[in-house]
Amino acid sequence: MTREWYDQGCAVLRLPPLRDPYSPAQRRAHLPAWLTPAHMATTASRDKITAWVDAGSPVTDAAAIARRFLCQGSVWAASLFKNHLLGGQVPPPASWYVIERTATLTVGRECKGQCIPSPSGRFRRILQVDDSDDAADVLSVWLHECAHAVLLPEPVPLDELEEVAYYGVLGVVAAEAAGADMQAIHRRAVLDESQAARLAREWGAIGFAADPEFTAEGPALAEARARAALGEP
Repeated sequence: MTREWYDQGCAVLRLPPLRDPYSPAQRRAHLPAWLTPAHMATTASRDKITAWVDAGSPVTDAAAIARRFLCQGSVWAASLFKNHLLGGQVPPPASWYVIERTATLTVGRECKGQCIPSPSGRFRRILQVDDSDDAADVLSVWLHECAHAVLLPEPVPLDELEEVAYYGVLGVVAAEAAGADMQAIHRRAVLDESQAARLAREWGAIGFAADPEFTAEGPALAEARARAALGEP
């Protein structure tokens, strides 16, 4: 653990740093094990950890999950997600954000997963997850979308709205017509996907949803599908 990373972790958690001299092992022991570089990869994720601290470091227990976690669609999938939150693999700040600021919808098997802006209200993100019969696959995709929700900023910036549109057939045309920098949007999408996969893997995701290289190919595949639907090469 570097001194810079340690100081940043203390600042995020509002902890007074240890006085010099101290060893790397002492620095690591001073911070919770769940605080990792993947969890602090973006300004937004660091801000959400600090918001959890400022809220009193609430515990995401069974009562809180039953009262605040919203999952519409598959009852089986909702039970799967709740049990994973209770298992403790998702760190307290992230699980708190998930139950307080996201809503999960299980949908058909075409989409796999998406993390999209919520129109308004308590929720900041809507997590769409395909309703597969493979528990490990469904859970891993959901954890990947939870990681997106934690890592992405709020309020949702304009360039992310362009990125969401970029995945749709009409979105490619609309974004280009508006003069959007498609290459910049693509680079950002690749970075977002790889960061989310690394964080989801720490939280228990397996398979493609936890593979940074595989998920980083998603934006290019999405654009290719959209352009093929438009009859473009």
